[in-house]
Amino acid sequence: MDDWKTNQGNLGNDYDEVVDSDMQMNDEAREPLSRKVPIASSRINPYRMVIVIRLVVLGFFLRYRILNPVHDAIGLWLTSVVCEIWFALSWILDQFPKWFPIDRETYLDRLSLRYEREGEPSMLSPLDIFVSTVDPLKEPPLVTGNTVLSILAMDYPVDKISCYVSDDGASMLTFESLSETAEFARKWVPFCKKFEIEPRAPEMYFSLKIDYLKDKVQPTFVKERRAMKEPNMVDIADTFLCNSMIKAYSDNRQFSESITLYRDLCRNETWGLGFCPDTYTYPFLFKSCGSGLAFKEGYQLYSQVLKMALIVGYARYGDMGMWRKLFDGMFEKDSVAFNAMIDGYVKEGNVNGDLAAARSFFDAMPEKNLVSWNTIIGGYCQNKKPHVAMELFRKMQLSSSFEPDEVTIVSILPAVADLGALDFGGWIHEYVRRKKDVTRAEKVMRSAFKMEPWNDGNYVMMRNLYARERRWRDVEEVKGLMRKNRAKREAGCSVIKVDSTISEFVSGDRVHPQLKREYEEFKIRINALVAKALKVPPGGWIMQDGTPWPGNNTRDHPGMIQVFLGHSGGHDTEGNELPRLVYVSREKRPGFHHHKKAGAMNALVRVSAVLTNAPFMLNLDCDHYINNSKAAREAMCFLMDPQIGRKVCYVQFPQRFDGIDRNDRYANRNTVFFDINMKGLDGIQGPVYVGTGCVFRRQALYGYEPPKGPKRPKMVSCDCCPCFGRRKKLKYSKHFTGGADVNGKAPGLDDDKELMMSQMNFEKKFGQSATFVTSTLMEQGGVPPSSSPAALLKEAIHVISCGYEDKTEWGTELGWIYGSITEDILTGFKMHCRGWRSIYCMPKRPAFKGSAPINLSDRLNQVLRWALGSVEIFFSRHSPLLYGYKGGNLKWLERFAYINTTIYPFTSLPLLAYCTLPAICLLTGKFIMPTISTFASLFFISLFISIFATGILELRWSGVSIEEWWRNEQFWVIGGVSAHLFAVVQGLLKVLVGIDTNFTVTSKTTDDDDFGELYAFKWTTLLIPPTTLLIINLVGVVAGISDAISNGYDSWGPLFGKLFFAFWVIVHLYPFLKGLMGRQNRTPTIVIIWSVLLASIFSLLWVRIDPFILRTKGPDVKQCGINC
Repeated sequence: MDDWKTNQGNLGNDYDEVVDSDMQMNDEAREPLSRKVPIASSRINPYRMVIVIRLVVLGFFLRYRILNPVHDAIGLWLTSVVCEIWFALSWILDQFPKWFPIDRETYLDRLSLRYEREGEPSMLSPLDIFVSTVDPLKEPPLVTGNTVLSILAMDYPVDKISCYVSDDGASMLTFESLSETAEFARKWVPFCKKFEIEPRAPEMYFSLKIDYLKDKVQPTFVKERRAMKEPNMVDIADTFLCNSMIKAYSDNRQFSESITLYRDLCRNETWGLGFCPDTYTYPFLFKSCGSGLAFKEGYQLYSQVLKMALIVGYARYGDMGMWRKLFDGMFEKDSVAFNAMIDGYVKEGNVNGDLAAARSFFDAMPEKNLVSWNTIIGGYCQNKKPHVAMELFRKMQLSSSFEPDEVTIVSILPAVADLGALDFGGWIHEYVRRKKDVTRAEKVMRSAFKMEPWNDGNYVMMRNLYARERRWRDVEEVKGLMRKNRAKREAGCSVIKVDSTISEFVSGDRVHPQLKREYEEFKIRINALVAKALKVPPGGWIMQDGTPWPGNNTRDHPGMIQVFLGHSGGHDTEGNELPRLVYVSREKRPGFHHHKKAGAMNALVRVSAVLTNAPFMLNLDCDHYINNSKAAREAMCFLMDPQIGRKVCYVQFPQRFDGIDRNDRYANRNTVFFDINMKGLDGIQGPVYVGTGCVFRRQALYGYEPPKGPKRPKMVSCDCCPCFGRRKKLKYSKHFTGGADVNGKAPGLDDDKELMMSQMNFEKKFGQSATFVTSTLMEQGGVPPSSSPAALLKEAIHVISCGYEDKTEWGTELGWIYGSITEDILTGFKMHCRGWRSIYCMPKRPAFKGSAPINLSDRLNQVLRWALGSVEIFFSRHSPLLYGYKGGNLKWLERFAYINTTIYPFTSLPLLAYCTLPAICLLTGKFIMPTISTFASLFFISLFISIFATGILELRWSGVSIEEWWRNEQFWVIGGVSAHLFAVVQGLLKVLVGIDTNFTVTSKTTDDDDFGELYAFKWTTLLIPPTTLLIINLVGVVAGISDAISNGYDSWGPLFGKLFFAFWVIVHLYPFLKGLMGRQNRTPTIVIIWSVLLASIFSLLWVRIDPFILRTKGPDVKQCGINC
């Protein structure tokens, strides 16, 4: 009995352990998916204290400046004071939204525990991803293709992802390149998911200069990576190709390159090719040598040809003595001469058994090529020495970069047969498979199945071969045979046997040569399409079926939708489902306003709602690829969090960029905004929407308000002193009891009428599409299961028609908001005004990366577009100064941030004036400040110290480097006196006169030189104002110093303040000066002419008019009065 009780107790303990484990997992699944991480008080509190001190000091400083005018330069003083007051207000609007900065953490493991339980379907929410493009010549299809490939390969359930590509230019080039992208995705997606690589955009992944073997444990990784990346130059590079390249150099009069290429090919230093010159090689080389630049090389080449002819002749007649004497007398012994000697001694070895001499010549070769290896291996096989041949073959694989060819196979087969090395001969089977001879591969592999039924590598090879040929039935047959023979595929063992260690496999990897150029061939096909698109046929583009392309007229064409992948529309090479990929081009007709990018995004919202209706949507620019494959999961940690998720309208990720020079001359990274300002906004009501890298809640874009939380119950009685415990009157509201309302009217009498009115209201709001209206009521997304694909596509075409939005709320209350070219700011502002909050997510690995215009002119044009959009919002009915007070949902510090985003371009006016003042002061000898006392100097010193301390403490809590902060300050001045100034002028012209400006797509072209675009000069009028400022300030410095030298020692004291003022302007404009000079360190003539002309006119007018200084000549106004 005691033993039984003991056993029962033990069983109970085991059960309790299982229950505790399950309860622990359930507790973890119920925990929040993210948490807010406040900035440490030791970092943020000193920062806040300094801000308050700076505000107080700024008040005293402005008071001093206002109360102490400069009487002999009243105009200069007044201008400077007005500018300083504006700068102070601008600083307040920018500074105080950064009062509550926070960080955030996400818990991806908890997300998986809650929504991806083992053995159950994934419960993660579906996600529709939008990619927008307009002009494929400015936004290269290869860039768009990489973005799409990174989306299709992201770490998210494939049945939950749908990628929609908006082609607002209706370009056949975009359509065809997307088709090529879909085809390449069949190979790329399984490779990414199998080896979990990052990033998953092939162009960026293959260009990484890192150890790509780090953390990779599967031997097949190297094999398949090469299969994806490398162009198969070695396989196709024969003597004919090399001769063609030498001839191309010679025909283009690049004679030195022709000779250099020949030498490198012979030495195998450049490409490692088995190059053997023939009778066609030397005429091209003689042409190069006869150009008058290489007589010495021509003489050597002529001598070499003669000696080569003699060597061949002696070799044919077996005269090894004369052969050796001629070889020893050669001035330069190349691989051809060595190969001839080895071949001769090998042939002699058949009679005399003398292979030692051949081996000595082989070992003495400075650079061995494929011919050398084949000759020596074949010699040992012919002379019945298979062990040595096998040893050399292994050495060839491990220590050289050559791939065995047909000659190698013929040479080594006798050794394989003599030794019975069936396992070692597996590479022969691979060679057959690589040459795409499926019939031969089938025969070989069937035999391999019989000899080695346990070897899973043979089955995997055959399955891959059939999959590439789209022979899915044969794939299933091989799978069945594998199960029948009980061959299991094990990680780290499913590899073609070359040797037992990974290192040897890596060194000798020569498998899958037909896949090695997959990506390069994909790029070639895309580039060929681009080259073809440069010349439009007279009759327009024709599709493959012979019909005209519907988008030949980009301003007058029907809507187009094409589903390329997904939902049984395409499988990868392993037979797995791929995410959905849809091409969309909305209808355009003359007479309709299409609202540029905002209209295209709203069309995507409606199309996706009809076809997939995911509850969340990710918006990406065509040049922003997914750098972190778990980015969608990061966003779901907030959007699907049961505690905070329902009130989150969007999750914004920071923008990160590739291809920026190390110094980031024009502040393209914009780190101060993304790492400081956005963190501050996240602590208030959330970051602003920046146009890309943002995951939206669909219901928030539909204009719905966030769900209201339970309100705190009102107090019935109060014990406070003023009330003395008196009971408060209760306010009753209407409620329903037992199916009747308070008036006793039973519900349901007017249900049909109410339903009709509701339907009319929905159509007035969303448009006349019953399918789309129904989708807006489905908060969790999804489409009705009874809907047929054909009917859905027909409805999708309807919702992208150009007249669909007429008399609806699209663009005013729904979707992306119209009225500005920076529709992103307006869209986020409307959501925040409704009471939604947003989240700023900064994972350790950047979620997305894009390209930035590193060229000065392109960068200024980009900033001009942003600033012009802000000016348009400022003058619109959605101006943050006037809009959104009714509901009281927008927090005040959040409103400050939005006001700052709309008025910052107007700072260009006082900034331009302030940057002009130093030159005026130096040219006139006056200054904007009177002589200050010791007490007054404390205000200036305190202000400078507080400004410096604010910047240092801000960098301390944010982690931004001082170099990035300084670049941001410099470009604030550069952009302020150029792009922002022009934005204000254009905005005023649009509002007052009605002159509209065209939206220009920022070019995203690539350059062979990583930073070649940085030095390229492109003329734009934006360059004139900052260039003029530089010239007049430099002229002022020269004039001031000259005047001080002429007037003696006493004039140097007042000069230092003016020089400091002028150098402040010049130092801030220094990156602009560097960009203006370009790589050749010279400024373009047109910029010099315009700037000198403006500076000269300004100087002459100033000397003539001098408006800011009181006249000293003539009667004194104080003495004479007005009637003097």
